[in-house]
Amino acid sequence: MLNALTIEIMENKFEHLKQLVYEGAKNKMPDINDVVLDRISYELNTIKKLDFIDYFILYSRIIEVCNEFKLLRSYGRGSAPNSIVNYCLDITNINPIEENLIFERFIHPTQKQLPDIDIDIPKGWQKKVIEKLKQNYPEYYTYSIAFLPKSENDYEAIAYNNVNYKIHPCGIAITTQEIGYSTFQFSGQDFYLANDIQNDPYYYDKIDILELYYLNRLQLIANEVGNNYHPYKLPLTDKKVFKLFVEGNLENIFQFNVHSLKSILQNFR
Repeated sequence: MLNALTIEIMENKFEHLKQLVYEGAKNKMPDINDVVLDRISYELNTIKKLDFIDYFILYSRIIEVCNEFKLLRSYGRGSAPNSIVNYCLDITNINPIEENLIFERFIHPTQKQLPDIDIDIPKGWQKKVIEKLKQNYPEYYTYSIAFLPKSENDYEAIAYNNVNYKIHPCGIAITTQEIGYSTFQFSGQDFYLANDIQNDPYYYDKIDILELYYLNRLQLIANEVGNNYHPYKLPLTDKKVFKLFVEGNLENIFQFNVHSLKSILQNFR
């Protein structure tokens, strides 16, 4: 049973999240109709029921920092764009109602685990974002993650107690309580060691902030050609772009520049 104080704290956090979402809705959608309001209400109540409130508040604060730095970010990957809460919090930049995206692909009302949200930012900015987050919100403890991978990979290595670990390229453990075990400092950074990644809660609930050089290049292009051609403002129905996909000209397009996808898109047209 939850005591009265815990319930009050949860309600206050939920009201705060609601306020953030509705403020974002006003900024992003000048015409807020009943369909939008119903979708927002449904998603928020699902988030509350599953006790994911803190998770979304944390992500909203990370995005707040990214926006302070005016970082160019991706529109949103995976299932995250299926949520209008993510859209209102500026975590993603696609309106799921306009694109007929189903929320349950992102969060199902019966799921136990936290949903998966990736934040893509330009290369060289992850540490700055984390430091600014801690500066703005001192209640957070942040740890880079070192782990024992099942197979060899090209991740940066780090040695601790004569064991070679790999540094996760984008995963950060962010908590409101200091982790009292399996932590160490290296080069001024706090690290958390995930020895069993299959069953480690901090590894499983890590925040993924991925640095992409593609976004540095896009930022340079946006700065050069002017704000009217900012990537967020480009149309999503450009026939010339679709022609590139049909022809398989995908060498410089993130996550599409692999042979299998080129072949599929050329055949599928």
